[in-house]
Amino acid sequence: GEGQLQLPLKRGTALYALQAGVPIVPVALVGTQHLYWRKELRIRWGTPLFFSQVKRPSREEIDAVLVALEEALSHLLLTDYQEPKEVKLFSNFLNHIFE
Repeated sequence: GEGQLQLPLKRGTALYALQAGVPIVPVALVGTQHLYWRKELRIRWGTPLFFSQVKRPSREEIDAVLVALEEALSHLLLTDYQEPKEVKLFSNFLNHIFE
């Protein structure tokens, strides 16, 4: 649903970021609950999350990254999103394709 994370987050993102020593940039796409032709979606970018490089990350290190990422993503999502009141062309078709 709109404004909700799909939990649990996958561990691969954290694992690769720790092994490569690269930041994770949290990104949220707002307005995807009900799609229709020419609907404007919003992309919200968060502050990059930096972690120390670790060749063999432990489960605790990976979990710490996932907790930080979940918190950052939660701040980007809108909990009070209101669907625009406009003509919703091709809404059934588009929502069926992207289910």
